Amino acid sequence: MRNWSVAPPHYVGNARFVCICVDRSAQRRAKEFQDLYFDGGKVLNTFIDCREDFPTFQAQLGCQGLIVLDANGIFATSKSPPFLQFRGQAFEYVEKLLRQLAKEESHSVDKEGGSLEAQAPMRPPPAVACCDGSCARTTDDTDAVAPQSYDLPSTGHDAMDAEHAELTAAMIAATSLSTLAAVTTLRDIFAAHASHEERLMRDSLFGESHHAEFSVVESHAKDHAAICDAATHAMKEADVDGIVQKASVRALCARIVEHAEMYDALYEGRLAVAM
Repeated sequence: MRNWSVAPPHYVGNARFVCICVDRSAQRRAKEFQDLYFDGGKVLNTFIDCREDFPTFQAQLGCQGLIVLDANGIFATSKSPPFLQFRGQAFEYVEKLLRQLAKEESHSVDKEGGSLEAQAPMRPPPAVACCDGSCARTTDDTDAVAPQSYDLPSTGHDAMDAEHAELTAAMIAATSLSTLAAVTTLRDIFAAHASHEERLMRDSLFGESHHAEFSVVESHAKDHAAICDAATHAMKEADVDGIVQKASVRALCARIVEHAEMYDALYEGRLAVAM
């Protein structure tokens, strides 16, 4: 889940991470990734190949939440806090939950002897407070620093790349001026780009799924909406002279750059040429 710069938590060796592809058109790639990168390791890269096998409960994989099970296959949570809303705090929640599960497993082995997996299923573990309750609010990262570069990655699509260049210029202007007018322009340019991009992705059948809740496009669109909300929030912070807090502008630009690097790069070479 993260690149650990220090010794990893004690649960890592006992945890398995399952990546499930819900895009039926990518099944071949899911198999290739399993064979090339994950075979024999703690990561399982797989896919759902039948509509009837999709979860029937409220859950979403990946950036909108993770499913965590204990050693008995009992659900610790069917939907952790979504990364799209809580950013890094979403991972902190899962890490805290894994630490608790590892502690319970260790305690059970010490008490009963043998492996927890061999025991009868127990009740689901108690709920874990997300980041000591701090996930009760949506984070806006107002203490974020400006990204090192405002250059957005190429998508291999001329129209999208042209809009990325326009966004880059708008971010530079907004960060430099910190005026309500500049931030409003950035918000409007991003909103227009988001609308064009979502339409293009749907027209190109990119990331299509039989289940809307598992749609790559819908996840992408939700992050677009979150960024527009962050821009509107920053605009509301403008003082009587029309100046927006620089920290809020930096955070907004950081979100846009992060979105382009994490999400827009995924559709490189997979979009239709015509708008």
